[in-house]
Amino acid sequence: MDYAYKKKVQKGWQAWIDSELFLWNWYVTLTFATVIHPESADKSFRKWILILNKEMYGNNFKRKGLGCYWVRASEFQQRGALHYHLLMGNILPIIRRLSFMDIWHNKFKGFSKIEKYDKERKATSYLTKYIMKDGDIEIGGNLDNVVRQFELL
Repeated sequence: MDYAYKKKVQKGWQAWIDSELFLWNWYVTLTFATVIHPESADKSFRKWILILNKEMYGNNFKRKGLGCYWVRASEFQQRGALHYHLLMGNILPIIRRLSFMDIWHNKFKGFSKIEKYDKERKATSYLTKYIMKDGDIEIGGNLDNVVRQFELL
């Protein structure tokens, strides 16, 4: 892709992520202490999300149509280790960010930083910049409410 096209794609992602469809709660960075295969990294990430969803909504959260949603940008550090930047929504206020930073550190042996989402800090711009670097952006989780809102437009 040429630069101008990538820039348009980045701006489109940014506008969509910034739209009123999403109510973001957290801005998250997750790293790994060692170089890890992308599939293993994704598996760890999904386990962490599972722990979070079970904490918020109980073991039957999927059957009840509950759970968080997220958009994730993947980046390789200079040392070759993968790390993620995320925006996360549908996080219940009773959930302690520090507890889930500790879970990431203790269970997945990496560094994490979880901050309250602040639209003024331009997290979507930071996430979507990885399009310009041929990085990956993925959206997932429980998007049922987002999809319903989108269908109403």
